[in-house]
Amino acid sequence: MRTRFALRLPFAPEDRAKAYSGLALALLTVLATMVAGLQTDASSNAQRGKRIADRQAIEAAELRGQVELQSGTQYAIWERWYEQVQRQSASTEAAQANPDDPRAPVLNTLSAADRQIADWMTTQSVLLQPPYYDPTTTRSDFTAYNADYNVRPTVLAELRQKAENAVAVKWDGRSSDYITILTIVAVALFFFGLGSQLRRPARSVLAIAGAGLGLVALAWAGALSVAQLPRVPDQAIRDVAESTALFSVARARPNELTDAEKATFDRAIATADHALSLDGTYAEAFEARAKARIGYSEQLRFLEGRSSKADELAGGALSDYQATLEADDTSYVTWANLGWASFLQGDLPAALSAVDRSLELAPTSASLWVERASIRAIAGDQTGAWADVEAGLRASVETAQDSGQYGLAVSRFYLVQLAEEQPAHAEQLLAMERRIAEASVAVTVHGTPVVPADVPAVDVPSLVTLRIAPDGSVRESQPVAAGAPSGDPDAVGYRLRLHSSDVRDGSMLSARLTLNGIEDAGYSTDVPWPAGKTEATVDLLTPFGKAHYAVDPGAYELQVYVEGATVATLSWSVPAERGPALVLTASQVAEQLKGLSWRCTRATNAEGLVDRCDAHGRGAQFTAVLTQNPQTGALVQMQFVATSDDETPVLGNAQGFFKYMLEQLFGTEQGDDLMTWVAERGPEFGQIRARGTWLQSAGEGETKRWMTILP
Repeated sequence: MRTRFALRLPFAPEDRAKAYSGLALALLTVLATMVAGLQTDASSNAQRGKRIADRQAIEAAELRGQVELQSGTQYAIWERWYEQVQRQSASTEAAQANPDDPRAPVLNTLSAADRQIADWMTTQSVLLQPPYYDPTTTRSDFTAYNADYNVRPTVLAELRQKAENAVAVKWDGRSSDYITILTIVAVALFFFGLGSQLRRPARSVLAIAGAGLGLVALAWAGALSVAQLPRVPDQAIRDVAESTALFSVARARPNELTDAEKATFDRAIATADHALSLDGTYAEAFEARAKARIGYSEQLRFLEGRSSKADELAGGALSDYQATLEADDTSYVTWANLGWASFLQGDLPAALSAVDRSLELAPTSASLWVERASIRAIAGDQTGAWADVEAGLRASVETAQDSGQYGLAVSRFYLVQLAEEQPAHAEQLLAMERRIAEASVAVTVHGTPVVPADVPAVDVPSLVTLRIAPDGSVRESQPVAAGAPSGDPDAVGYRLRLHSSDVRDGSMLSARLTLNGIEDAGYSTDVPWPAGKTEATVDLLTPFGKAHYAVDPGAYELQVYVEGATVATLSWSVPAERGPALVLTASQVAEQLKGLSWRCTRATNAEGLVDRCDAHGRGAQFTAVLTQNPQTGALVQMQFVATSDDETPVLGNAQGFFKYMLEQLFGTEQGDDLMTWVAERGPEFGQIRARGTWLQSAGEGETKRWMTILP
């Protein structure tokens, strides 16, 4: 027997419909109360999230200010330390230049004080301590410092604020959804209330509609109340900040790609991968991975040649930027990088479309105009490419000069690389690069990209390296042959001599030096042509060169301009290994001494192949011990000793002997400079760097002097 259940209220039949309506109204009222509570909670969470996000925004701004202050302090200490070392060096050199000067003791005291202050300063700045300071090269790694103390903490703070704000927005959206549900409940209540006053069938229709709306409201509210709002895991945020910092290190030199930089790119990509494994929808992680991939791809492609790995990285970057855009990150940088990734993949229409959108958002970005000019040139649109170049130059005038000029310098580098890769378009690409180079000089010296059409004839009689003499003065060192390696280990800069009878007095003479394809602003020089002269001299010497740092290895190109127009171009290379670079080898020194009737013997010991030469005269014994590698002939050591036969001073004899050997090994001019330094040292031990060797000098009392040359 089947039993049927039905809700029957103890009311008369004519009142039962009204009772059902009343019950429905009561249930809907309860539902409305519950939804109102949920809406209040969601609204409270949204307000709390906004307060947290606002506080984090303030903290991020404070952190940026603190980082800027701390970084400025660290850089200021480094600069002050550098000045202190220079003062100490200048005091020492002045005292040694004239040891009989009454001021020499004071200068030596000042030198010692400056040295103590400089040593104390090394304890006050992390830039002068490991891991950022390398005592063997006496250089600080500013890129690593910036990544650790600037990029990583500020990006982390900004990402956390952004993530918290996103959660607050989602709570705000949920609060709005609850208000919508309350509206639906209100309509349902209205239907039931109205239906209770009407007869069938209108009452039934309104009751069904009210019940349906109530069920919808109940289901929607229930689903919202149990659904968890997505929040980016903090570890994913940390990973993105770390990936960004790693990218800043790997990308610091876009014209170089070492094995260490490749490994850093790989770490940046892997760290972003881990962030996405924690949150597969995290837009910032897609963007971080995209930047690392496209940076790695273009450097592989333009520095080592197009390869499957470079194309794979570009394809991955393209997908990541598309995912970033789908997540509503529509900044001009994202559109520009999407265009560049499309270009690297060979999709020129997509590249142009993306860069067009980027230029709509940032029409004053000079590098963006040049990016589109590059794409148009490859696509065969020469007119459009030239129009974009000129637009970019106009934009560079309106932009902050330093940022605009650096962006154009990097753009010029890629134009040259594209010209090598695309020989069919090389002529236009190189012409565009030259136009940008000349206009950049004109903007610097006159504030306008206009370059005169008339170019004066200028000859380059000579280009020589510069060295710092022991007394601190700048001296010419060795000639530089165009197109050839320049292996002068003492080179700290260059001196250019120019000749012209066509250049008008006061015309602005400019020199720009590129290293491995990118302009090094430290060498940039702008000086007026000397009035009434047909010759001009330009010294290219950076602050690092003045501090005795040798020029960096790499491919150099020097461009000379008059009023922004190119008048000369020279190129050469500097090898990484540049020493020792003595005039004579150990064997040749031994042969010379034999020719002067010295007694020489040869033997092999643990140190290497040793030539010992001796001579006697003028009451002194002279000895030369010349050691070289028996397999390669490389220098191990040269030592020259002068010893008195009795207790008489040996200084006079030693100086003649040492002067002769220094002139033979280092050339007459540099040998004389070094001899002055040796004479000033007296018996006190000292050493100095010259021609890729260490020159040491010392003595024992007044009867013995020795001089050693080590690689």
